[in-house]
Amino acid sequence: MNLPYRLNNIWGIDVIRAKRVDDLYRAFTGASSISATNFVDLYGIKYVVSVTPLEGDPRFELIYARLEGLKGKRKALLKENTIKLYKNRRPFPRAWLIKDYKVMESNAILLRMMSKDFHPGREALFEEEPKWTNPPTPPFTKGGVNVGEPFSGHPRKVQIVSESNNRLVLQATAEENSLLVLSDTYYPGWKAFVDGKKTKIYRADYTFRAIPLSAGPNRVEFVYDPLSFKLGALFTFLGIIGCAVIYLIRRKPNNRGEV
Repeated sequence: MNLPYRLNNIWGIDVIRAKRVDDLYRAFTGASSISATNFVDLYGIKYVVSVTPLEGDPRFELIYARLEGLKGKRKALLKENTIKLYKNRRPFPRAWLIKDYKVMESNAILLRMMSKDFHPGREALFEEEPKWTNPPTPPFTKGGVNVGEPFSGHPRKVQIVSESNNRLVLQATAEENSLLVLSDTYYPGWKAFVDGKKTKIYRADYTFRAIPLSAGPNRVEFVYDPLSFKLGALFTFLGIIGCAVIYLIRRKPNNRGEV
């Protein structure tokens, strides 16, 4: 039902579920509470449907509760397991810029992300060293956490220009050489282009995408263009041609034996 109404949720839209997507989802839902981690920010969650009250978390605002037909006072019913809709007062953007990163093993990355100390707007966790076309301009830290205000977190720095099923175009303005993190699933077949030049997509924060960007304005384009799709299209085309040839051969009149 999400497709016709163009609703996004943390499960995404998939045919074959990626293991890392499930790993991260289980880590999120298996936490002691929604406030025990910062996955809400990492996923860019704007609304939460919950039966558990979330009034203890200042990030959320109650905007609806389904109390029709229930007996009791509203204040008491809100503390019970009734269906409630909360709005995130400051939802995290879908794409953002940061300057701090760490290189870690995948298992260590997942453990780090389950900690309340992990802030996706302050650092990104990689499994390999990201490389820039131009060396990063200082200050730029490899490891360590920037405990001040995140360099990104401001939607004005990254703007979504257009989006379709297999293409996403962003305009990103970086004050210095930075990392663009996109909270879309890292998956083979996606390609990235910065100002028309192909660049490598890195796996960041266990299962999301990131690319290095140079200082200044950058037009970033993510395109889903897998080799398997091209091969499938080629075989389909050849199959259609083959069927057409067989059909024409069978329809050709057989004049043998005629005077």
